Amino acid sequence: NSTAIKTLLANRNDSTNSDLTFKGNEDIIEKFNKALQSKNYYGSESSAQEIIKNAESDNSTSEELVQNLKDNLINALSLEAQTLINTYISNSKNLPSGKVFLEHAKYLDICLSYMNKNDFMYDRFLCSKLFLEAYSTIKLQRFDKYNEAKEKLESALKIEQKAAYIYNALGIIMNDLEYYEEALKNYKKANELIPTWSFPLNNIGSNYLDINNYENAIDFYTRASKMKFAQKTSYNNIGVVYDRMGRFKDSETFYLKVGEVDGNFLDITLRNLAKVYNSRGNLKQAYDYFEKAYQQDSTNITTLTEYGEFLIDEALNPARGELLVNRAIELAPYQSGGYRELADCYRRFKRETKFYLKADSLYQKAIELNPHDTWAYAG
Repeated sequence: NSTAIKTLLANRNDSTNSDLTFKGNEDIIEKFNKALQSKNYYGSESSAQEIIKNAESDNSTSEELVQNLKDNLINALSLEAQTLINTYISNSKNLPSGKVFLEHAKYLDICLSYMNKNDFMYDRFLCSKLFLEAYSTIKLQRFDKYNEAKEKLESALKIEQKAAYIYNALGIIMNDLEYYEEALKNYKKANELIPTWSFPLNNIGSNYLDINNYENAIDFYTRASKMKFAQKTSYNNIGVVYDRMGRFKDSETFYLKVGEVDGNFLDITLRNLAKVYNSRGNLKQAYDYFEKAYQQDSTNITTLTEYGEFLIDEALNPARGELLVNRAIELAPYQSGGYRELADCYRRFKRETKFYLKADSLYQKAIELNPHDTWAYAG
C-alpha cells in the first residue's frame, strides 16, 4: 500500500529521526494502515478518520505523526475521487450510481477539513468536490436539486475556468431543464477545451435531437463515432435519431452495429432493440432483448422501469412488471419513472378503488419529482 505510514518512513531522508519520532506509536500506525488497506476511511470507530481524531486528542502523540496520518488519508481519498472523475472523462457508459459520486464528494470534504485554504491543492479539491456533488444530483435525477447543482458547477468554474468536464456536466443540467441554447453553449465550450473528447460531442448531438434537428444530431454523433472508445455510444445514438424519424430499419441497423464493435451491446441498445421489435408486434424478440438487458445489469434503473413497463403494457406478466418497477423505486426513489409505471399498473390491472387512489397519488409523486415527465400528466 503506497499510502502506508511504514512506506512513507522508509522514504524519509532521516530515517533514524523518524523512527525516534514515531517510537511507541507502532499500534496507531498499524491500525491506521489496516484502515487504509480496507478502505475504512470514516464512519466507524476503527476508521482512519477516527484514528486521526483520537491521535490528535492524545498528548503523547506527536504533531508530526498526526500530520503524517492526515497527509496519507488525504492521498488515499483524493486518489479515489480523481479516479472516479477520470472514469467519467473516459466516456464510460457504466458510471456508478449517484450515491457513489456523493460518497466521493465526502472523501474530498474530509481532505479539505485537513487542509489550509492557501494549500496548493485546496482549490483543486474544492472544485472536484463541487463537481462530484452536482453530478450525483444528475445521476440521481434529483430535479428538485438541479438549481443547487447548477450553482455548484458555476462556483467550480470560477475556480477552474478551463475545466471541460464541468462545462459538460453543466450542459447536461441545462439540457434536462430544457434550456437548450444554454446547454449547447456549455457543450461547445467543453468541446473547444478538449476537441478529442467524444462525451460533449455526443451531448451536442443529443441536444439537437431534443429539438428535432435530426440532421445536426446525426452530424455530431457521426463525428463522435470516429473517436476512440466512442463508436458504440455514437452508433446507438444515431439509431435513436432514425427511430425518431420513423426510419426503423435504419435504426435497427445502427443498434445492431453496436454489438459488432466488440461483440457486446450497451444496456441502452438492448432496450432500444427491444422497443424496435415491440413496435413491430414481435413480442417474443422484444421480451428476449429486455431480458438480455436485465441479465446484463439487474440494477439498471431504466432497464427495470422500461422492462416493467413492457410487461405491464403488453399484459405479458403484470405481476413481474410490478416487481421490477418497485425495485426501480427502491433503488432510485428520486426518479419519476418508477412511480409513473407503478401507477399505470394499478390503474390498468387493479380494480379496487383503493388502487385507483394509489395510482393518482403515484402520478402526483412522479410529477413532483420531474415536472417534465409528460407521461405522468397523461396518466
